[in-house]
Amino acid sequence: MARALIDYHVKHEVSLATTYRLDADPAKEKSPYHGENSLHIAILWVASVEDEARADALAAVRYLLDKAKEQNTLAELLLSPASGSFFANGEPKRATKRTSDAPSVYFGETPLEFAVANDQIELVKMLLDAAQQLCRRGAAGYRAIKEEELREKAIICSVPVEDKMKRKELLELLLAAVSPQRLLTRETANKNNLFHLCVVHGLVEMWNHVHELVHEHTDGAEAEILKMETMENVQHHTPLELAARLAEKKMLERIIGWPNYSEHPYAGCKLLWKYGEIECCLVPLKLIDPKFDRTKRDDGLLCTIDKFDRWQLLEDGQIAWELLQRKWLTYGQRDFWKRMIKYSVLLAIFSWSTLNDSPDLHVGIRLLVTSRAWPTSPCVTFFTIGLFIVALQKLVVELREILVHGVSIYFRGRNGARTVENYASFFGCTSFLLSLLVELVANTQGQSDSPIEVLATSRLLGAVAAFCAWFYVFFFLLGFQSCGTLIVMLSEMLYRDVARFLSVYIALLAAWTHALLMIANSDQRTQHTVLHTVRYWVMTMFEADVSDDVEKVVKRIRESPAVGGHHFLFEGILLCYLVGINLLAINTLVAMMSKTYERIEDSNKLRWRLEKLRILLSMESEYQAQGADGARCRSYFTEGKDGERFLMVHQKTKKGKASMKGHDDDANDDDTTDQEDKNDPLAAAEEGGPLGPFSVYILFAWIIILGCTVFLFLPVGRGG
Repeated sequence: MARALIDYHVKHEVSLATTYRLDADPAKEKSPYHGENSLHIAILWVASVEDEARADALAAVRYLLDKAKEQNTLAELLLSPASGSFFANGEPKRATKRTSDAPSVYFGETPLEFAVANDQIELVKMLLDAAQQLCRRGAAGYRAIKEEELREKAIICSVPVEDKMKRKELLELLLAAVSPQRLLTRETANKNNLFHLCVVHGLVEMWNHVHELVHEHTDGAEAEILKMETMENVQHHTPLELAARLAEKKMLERIIGWPNYSEHPYAGCKLLWKYGEIECCLVPLKLIDPKFDRTKRDDGLLCTIDKFDRWQLLEDGQIAWELLQRKWLTYGQRDFWKRMIKYSVLLAIFSWSTLNDSPDLHVGIRLLVTSRAWPTSPCVTFFTIGLFIVALQKLVVELREILVHGVSIYFRGRNGARTVENYASFFGCTSFLLSLLVELVANTQGQSDSPIEVLATSRLLGAVAAFCAWFYVFFFLLGFQSCGTLIVMLSEMLYRDVARFLSVYIALLAAWTHALLMIANSDQRTQHTVLHTVRYWVMTMFEADVSDDVEKVVKRIRESPAVGGHHFLFEGILLCYLVGINLLAINTLVAMMSKTYERIEDSNKLRWRLEKLRILLSMESEYQAQGADGARCRSYFTEGKDGERFLMVHQKTKKGKASMKGHDDDANDDDTTDQEDKNDPLAAAEEGGPLGPFSVYILFAWIIILGCTVFLFLPVGRGG
């Protein structure tokens, strides 16, 4: 049947490369299947047939290629891009996502890309052989074709042509576009290449085949493959970053070549030494951790994991976890503790100077400007000026980071610990500096006392600064596994459960309050008292929720002048409200929080590792903004002879892994496992500091000291 259709087109001189169109005018063409030709359909047909009919389907495709070559339409057949909305590329997800009324599938554009996306290696080789034969035949096959017809062929094949081009130039461009090298290295309209397609569809073996075919058909194959592996699509994803976004562990293992380096020789992993059941490998960093480039967005494996919350890739044995641990132990851990100690001192000084000596927020500057007597405590002025300088320096660093990484990435492209650090730093520093400047400007106007409005503004900004200063503490708490896992759990509950409950609770509270207001006496709902009345009933309903003595609330409702003689109706509405909130909504909230706890309990440690990664990236982004990235981060990798960077990782050999697995199956003693974890230096490193298990106790002591600092010197200077 297929051959009969092909022969019919040839007999009646109908082009075998005819594409699907609803309108003859390309400008009005709105077909969702625009650009699809018979070869696209044939490839999808081969991919869907049963094994018994596969040989006949492949023979039909081969017959189609042969007849297209005789008809001089093979170039159009191989290069026509399927660009209709049906083939549009949505978000990179394994499952098809609808981007319009029609379902969206993404197999690339050309027939070769369709064959790769459908894992049809036989068709891929068949199409490349046909393209190679066409190029070998060269200009001889197009002698009978006129210049205008050749120009039309080039346009159909999406070859860029100019009006002044002659026949020879058009033919050279057409043959170059249909060459196997160009077909293999071609970019789609979304700037995806064949490696991107392999990642989208999770085709590890096809990646290997494409790698081999590029080596076979391309001059300078290594440089071309590196270009394809580092090419960013329109979503700014390299194939590795796309695999990380999709959490494709097998694809990441293939791209990186580790831990099974012997199965992926093209990835570049090198065995450095082997000793017993331990082996040391060198993993190239050119893809997983490229050098910082100001002209690009945050790239690399760790940044992609952070951006898309792919904590699944931080399991033991994954290259992302090995890279994170190496960076953390090399410089992250040291800088984290230094930063925490410095911030502890600054927070203690900030708390003492803003709450001590006077009820005014920053008495030191006002006394200096107005030339009054020296304040009760000279340290207040000294510390306030010192905090002003420190806050200004920190704000400059944050502004540089915004300049380097961009406003959208700084404020909207961060999560978890990076969000805490960015928002607390920026808004804390700006509000603290503005609170000082507002008071300073007010006093330079020669007034003996600041106006009440100015003082209120200064106090409000100071309150924001104080909140941000203590909110920044969570950045350090997330660095410790004991506290970090708890914070991660609480944040998930607040974000997913409590937020939904509050929206329902506020709606119910507003509904019942509105009902009570409608029943209340009309003289209690006049325009000038409506705000007071609403506030009264909202507080009454809220008190009924939290109060242990509901009878007291009911009694006050009966005595309210707004109730009049309708107290039974008011009590009934209040009873329905309490049943709806206490028996239904609150119990539902408890059930949702229990379900959330069970859902993330097993992955809570990996989620905390993601926050640890964000702490490291936050510090690295400041290094990059300050231009100190190279000096701080040089020692975590090993340099090769040609300057290429490698990560040195250790792992058990296959024999060692097999013996360890058998040992784990035989030994189910949890105490033994816990003891082994305590003796593991990396397990101690997860606690965030060089003191190992004592880090948690030091952290608790640090929090208590900071809390006591706020109130210890608070009464000093109040009496004067």
